[in-house]
Amino acid sequence: MQDLVFQFSSTFLVACVASALLTALIRRVALRLKVVDVPDQPRKIHDKPMPLMGGAALFCAIAVAIFFVYSAGWCADSRVSPRLIWALLASGAVLVITGTIDDRYRLSWWQQLIGP
Repeated sequence: MQDLVFQFSSTFLVACVASALLTALIRRVALRLKVVDVPDQPRKIHDKPMPLMGGAALFCAIAVAIFFVYSAGWCADSRVSPRLIWALLASGAVLVITGTIDDRYRLSWWQQLIGP
């Protein structure tokens, strides 16, 4: 039981640290590339430009946690193969790329459907 608690807490810690670091990094990238939500309409509640691309930071943090668990050998289910992990990460990457392009260029609804 203690081993399982260690595995979960270690994975949680890795995911939290990766999320915090990657969020800070991607925030800087979004500001530098001007991928921001500008408060140009009265319905927006913020008063200064807010960086976008948060989905990319979360996706990368999840990928780090998945690689951590798999490389530590803690994935006991034999049905979870490297091929399955790569397929899940690749499909997630398509969604993140579509979302990032939408954040930058404000795609219309039908253009956003191309990703999924």
